[in-house]
Amino acid sequence: MAGKDGEGHQRLGGGEQGRWRGPWGLLAVAGVCVLAVGFGVGFGVGWGAWGAENGGGGASCPSSVTVTSDGSNATDVDIIRPYEPLSSAVIRGGNAPGGGSPEVMLRRKVEIEAVLGPAFQVITHAVAALSGTNITVEPRVMSSYVMRTYADNQDLLSRLYYAAQRLQVSPKFMASLSDIASAFIDIFNYIRKGTASGFTSLPATTTSTSGHHHHRSLQQTTTTTSTTSSTSTGSRSSSNQPLPEQLLGAFLKAGLQAPELQGALGGLSGMYGSDVDELVQLVVDLYVAIRDLATKMPGLSDAMRAFHPDPPVRNNTATPQTVGGLSNSTLKVTVTVRSPKVEFTVEDGAAGAGRRLLQSASDPALPAGFSPKGPADRPSLLIPIAFHIMLYDNGDGTWGPPDYQNAASMAERMVQVANYRLAPAKIQLFVREIRNDPTAWPYLRHASHEAYNGCVADGAFYYVNCGEGVLINSNAVDFPRTLNVFVVGDDPVWTGYAFPPGANDEVMWGHIGLSWKTFSVAGVNNRAEMEGGASTLVHELTHHLGMGHTFNDARTCEDADAPLVTDTPIVLGPVWEQTKWGQAAAIACTKYWSSILSANYDRANTMAATRVGAVAAEIANPAFDSCPLLTGVDELGNYMAYTWDVCTMAFGHLSDTQIAAMHKVTFESNPTQYNWAQYYAANPPAGYTPISLAMPSPSPSPSPSPKPSPSPSPSPSPSPSSSGSGSSGGCRSTSETGCPCKATWDFNSATYKDCASGVPGAESRGSWCGVDTSSGNCGTLRAGWWAYCTPSCGTTASTTTTPSPSPSPSPSPSPASSSATPDCGAGALTRRGYNCTASKWTVTGDTTKYTGCANPNNDVNGAWCPLVKAQATASGISWDYCQVGCPGGAATAAAASSSMPKKKCSSGYTGLPAGCTCAASYDIKFDAYGTSYTGMTGCTAYDETGGDGMCVLTGCNRATNNGKSNACGCS
Repeated sequence: MAGKDGEGHQRLGGGEQGRWRGPWGLLAVAGVCVLAVGFGVGFGVGWGAWGAENGGGGASCPSSVTVTSDGSNATDVDIIRPYEPLSSAVIRGGNAPGGGSPEVMLRRKVEIEAVLGPAFQVITHAVAALSGTNITVEPRVMSSYVMRTYADNQDLLSRLYYAAQRLQVSPKFMASLSDIASAFIDIFNYIRKGTASGFTSLPATTTSTSGHHHHRSLQQTTTTTSTTSSTSTGSRSSSNQPLPEQLLGAFLKAGLQAPELQGALGGLSGMYGSDVDELVQLVVDLYVAIRDLATKMPGLSDAMRAFHPDPPVRNNTATPQTVGGLSNSTLKVTVTVRSPKVEFTVEDGAAGAGRRLLQSASDPALPAGFSPKGPADRPSLLIPIAFHIMLYDNGDGTWGPPDYQNAASMAERMVQVANYRLAPAKIQLFVREIRNDPTAWPYLRHASHEAYNGCVADGAFYYVNCGEGVLINSNAVDFPRTLNVFVVGDDPVWTGYAFPPGANDEVMWGHIGLSWKTFSVAGVNNRAEMEGGASTLVHELTHHLGMGHTFNDARTCEDADAPLVTDTPIVLGPVWEQTKWGQAAAIACTKYWSSILSANYDRANTMAATRVGAVAAEIANPAFDSCPLLTGVDELGNYMAYTWDVCTMAFGHLSDTQIAAMHKVTFESNPTQYNWAQYYAANPPAGYTPISLAMPSPSPSPSPSPKPSPSPSPSPSPSPSSSGSGSSGGCRSTSETGCPCKATWDFNSATYKDCASGVPGAESRGSWCGVDTSSGNCGTLRAGWWAYCTPSCGTTASTTTTPSPSPSPSPSPSPASSSATPDCGAGALTRRGYNCTASKWTVTGDTTKYTGCANPNNDVNGAWCPLVKAQATASGISWDYCQVGCPGGAATAAAASSSMPKKKCSSGYTGLPAGCTCAASYDIKFDAYGTSYTGMTGCTAYDETGGDGMCVLTGCNRATNNGKSNACGCS
């Protein structure tokens, strides 16, 4: 009889320990596993084309896995997690079914994607070969596409998840990418040709239960059940393996022993062992998982283009609109929302720099005695950057996205990696501020997960759907000195955007947008994803500093970045679009990564920090040339080309004239940022950590898998354990990857602490653990999630309690307690840690004198104050927000006036759509009258409206109402 372990694997042969059957299909479903295929009529319409629309992606069962006891890689594949179904609605950015919190489902999704991501580094080559297109899709694009496309096909997602774990049997996986990918290219080309011919050329020496009727048998429908018993061989026999897979296996086994695939056999055996039967089963399982995906190359190509959109263009044209709610329903106006200038003066005689709510109104003066240099000198720049982490209400008192509370460490990590790549340009970044507190910064909030993703739906950039007008303009940090980055959207079709060059007069045209997946360590801001997050930040920053792509949008062999850039080759388009040689170029990048860089991330960073222009290995192959009639070959790793992350990891660079152009354009387009960046470079702020250029030692070979004990002692029954040394982040053992073990982790329906041994179902594995990847620095893990370890925290017992599918989210910050009002007076500590001036201060145009914190302009983000003069000079910031909970002073009421336009009120608005308020400053033109007014504020009456009040809307629950004009009243 066959038994099952607690994880859903099927144990074969009763008494044979160490033989496991992989999970298949939806784990919640047991029963019939049907495969209907037709090999003989070719891949396009035969077996290869059979997919999600025909029986849910094919329901054949993944292979058996033989576990040996010799310490080889094969001993690692039995520690495989089952797939837990996801909500298709949540995958697509919607709310959880039944209105519950999407938090648990999203955590499960990112855990699955963390396993899939590294595996797609080689799967993408298998898909390209099987499709016959030579289109090699960026792995992170393929991962996102798979989740969206197969959101309703959990069976196929489970197969991919299982195959991805099988592929990552060792920490050597990332160091072996070129060998594995090259082998898959040969093997899946071989399979594609075989499917096209119906395997009629199967060698006579190969045995098969189907005899010589291969062509006919491949069109049969075979039914098996999940409870079918097995022979003692430990691999699937004719009694439990779908017939077409037997034929594919036989065909492939013969091929792997023939001269044609000897190179592929060698490429796989170094990672997966030399047992041909095991290699055949691995490839068959992968084939079943990806065959439908290989039919979707048009969709994948579209996804690649959407992932790399053309940069947005500044739009200065306002469109006439009808004023909502007025009795005159035909009155049209043209409005432009402005950020109101609020100037203040401190009584000690120091005039504060003007401010526009959150931004400086004019170029703040550099400290006395500092003289910036011009771009010809290429001075060192240290640019401050602020991250705005947009949030959404989970509906249960918590906020998303998951782990948003850790945004500060994510930002620091992304910036640190980016700084290695920017070092040759003498440009560095430092994190000035992180805004991720929904209590302190109400503008970050979105009403739901669906509303949050609606801001970036259908490929729209954030500023188009939700950020246009006052939200971005009025909530920027220290603009234009500081680069403001808005992070929003689970996983939109794009990864980031920026305006080339970034403006210095309106934040709308001078900010950068990133997706949460790009920013998050659980997304692609990590080593296992080839530093996709840092790659995106560098690319968008380079746009912001004035650089365009190395190709033109028309995809013609014309110079795209002239006249300032003269040393990059003229190319036809993105590297990945070059179907004649694109796949070979991707392999060249992986070979350089594996051989020259030794798959060492620190070495890659250090070499990137000194590299200007393409290295010889990058441009050595004359075949990599999209414009062969012109001089030069395509650069595979230029940061302004569209290429694969492994290529920017291996060859990432900017050319000498690109660097010169960035300095020149930024000096001309944003002199404030350019000059202050020089000051910060000469006077780094506290907490700034420069990159290290010390060359690391070569990576040591991964430690071999520990030998299991000859006769492992029977494992005791799991018993509940009290909180121990490894339960909450105190003592943490170190895994073989160098990353810590998780404080707690789940396996086989039990929870373990730190580094555990004698785990039921994996007794022979010795000590191992689920790995904490929150640092982003862990590279490859076994099966994408675990590693061997040496216990250093004492007993690590398990509990019999069935765990939740995902850890409980950390609680959201609680609102400030009304019983603990912060200090808001003279000298009060501000949000950034500065101090309010002790002197009295006034706002221009108002005689009211304030001490400490006040809110004379009704800033939605709360009270603020001018800073102590010495701090203002050193930091370059003349004011800051006070602590959350500080009361704000009301703005002085407008003086009565009988003339029009007449301000009615600056607060207490009535008659507005839900959630809306009136913009603090806007310009308006009445088209039919030819009249216009500038600097208008709040709810204002005009002769043109018949004396009725109107204003421009902002902060609305429905984002499309923002920027519209509407009738208003005053309470």
